[in-house]
Amino acid sequence: MSSTNRGANRDGFDRYYTDPHLAEALVDLVELSPRSLVVEPGIGAGAFARACMGRGCSVVGIDVDPEADGLALPGLAQSVLGDVTETSIEADWYIGNPPYKHAEAHVRHALQHSALGCAFLLRLAFLESARRWPFWAMHPASEVHVFAKRPSFTGGKTDSCAYAWFIWRHTHRAPASISVLPPTFGGAP
Repeated sequence: MSSTNRGANRDGFDRYYTDPHLAEALVDLVELSPRSLVVEPGIGAGAFARACMGRGCSVVGIDVDPEADGLALPGLAQSVLGDVTETSIEADWYIGNPPYKHAEAHVRHALQHSALGCAFLLRLAFLESARRWPFWAMHPASEVHVFAKRPSFTGGKTDSCAYAWFIWRHTHRAPASISVLPPTFGGAP
């Protein structure tokens, strides 16, 4: 996922699963309404799907990996094997941790197919790049919550990237609210 493993073989599906406690805490920042329809693209192990279902939401899980455990989660409204950008599922929210190499495509798709908005766990570097400037000019985030402590996607170790929880709300057009989440956010020790 980062420069920590330069030269190492990368996972072909770009699988870096979110800790369930962290997903729970991040979903709380979205303030979902019960009975909302949520899509988790790149469902992986289903941490965000579980967090959303725990708040009374219906969840559609999508993943390109046929072995993604989240696709078999009990209680999913629908399970879709495939690329989220090739679907046209309309939902209230799109929420998750997309594969970073396809993050912008996932966010663009989510903004087009969500009624209320989307929220994604992304590298803070998602804010960078001259190539991405037109995206930011058209789609400013409503909220950016930066992690004071880097989350782990490998069972305890962290990498050299900074991360943030980006929320886009369709009803919000003011400059983004930026906050720094405390080191203990999401149950981090």
